[in-house]
Amino acid sequence: MVIAAMLSAGALMNAVLVDELLPLYPDSVIGEVPALTVLDSARDSIAGVHVLLEASGPVKVSFSIDGREAAYKVEQLIDVPVEVNTGIVTRTENYDGKKNPHVIRRAPFRIYEAYKPIMGAVDADGTTALRVSWPTDGLTPGDHKVVIFVGGARLDLDWTLHSVRIPPTELGRLRYTNWFSAPAMAKDHNLEPWSDAHWAMIKKYAEIMAAGRQNTFIVHWTHFMSRNGDDLVLDKAGLKRYIQI
Repeated sequence: MVIAAMLSAGALMNAVLVDELLPLYPDSVIGEVPALTVLDSARDSIAGVHVLLEASGPVKVSFSIDGREAAYKVEQLIDVPVEVNTGIVTRTENYDGKKNPHVIRRAPFRIYEAYKPIMGAVDADGTTALRVSWPTDGLTPGDHKVVIFVGGARLDLDWTLHSVRIPPTELGRLRYTNWFSAPAMAKDHNLEPWSDAHWAMIKKYAEIMAAGRQNTFIVHWTHFMSRNGDDLVLDKAGLKRYIQI
């Protein structure tokens, strides 16, 4: 559903609901992107939609289910660069020298990928993408009416919560992981490696990864090994702390 509405500041805003699995780019155009009007979810999961909007200035978001306020979260999508396309044989086209005909867009380009939590109004500047999500636990299975107000725009969604349940992440039989680097977390956040602040940051990343149903985590043994002459010494305390997180 595409809505055009006037904000209180007087700027014209267009907004549309978009399926989370549909790629969105900074040059995506409302009216050309398929609008989402129906959503299906399972219990014990997180339901969510993306919102593509065109506005300037602060934009507030509100949310309701069947006319009642409900718990929800708003995040702004941040675009990141894709410099090289995935290879048809291995990691990237640079490795095998073959053009991959199955990519969603030819590199270089930018795509909305990262999420930035939003606590208040969204500072929109032209084309902006958001994610609005809500927990399904505790809600009655069946058909529901979801209304999302983005600034002065009202976006309606027919939402069906099915009785089937998603098993807890730790019980998932499919092993799922993402690449990550604990040292890079320290570097990118200007933290002393393996300080208490660094450990706290690792925990934050782990919680986000688990929220995305990641259940398998790599252990780089070199992070917990050091040399003492000809001997290798294992940092048992650090390794245990890492595994516990």
